[in-house]
Amino acid sequence: MVRFGYITVFALALSSCSTILPSDEGTVPEWFEARRAQVIEDGYPSLRAAAVSQNVEVSGTPWLKIANELTIAQRDLERNAPGAITVTAEDMRAWVEEQKALVAKGEEPY
Repeated sequence: MVRFGYITVFALALSSCSTILPSDEGTVPEWFEARRAQVIEDGYPSLRAAAVSQNVEVSGTPWLKIANELTIAQRDLERNAPGAITVTAEDMRAWVEEQKALVAKGEEPY
């Protein structure tokens, strides 16, 4: 019952907030209309065009070189991937015991 009361109070408060806001329909500043007309005239930039233009060097920054280096690094990483893990739970327990034995001797583990 208490929850219903909280929900009712919240709903009433929310609806009253939306009704006290002034209605600005149709009243837009001149600068906004000028900017809207300019944007409509110029058009929005195309994301496809932006993707194509990323290969262009901008202000001396070699984007193409960096992109090629990243591609090569990714290919090398995939080529040298170790593959599936083949360590079993028993292998892990044996390794832990070896490390404990090293620590017990006073040696540095791993």
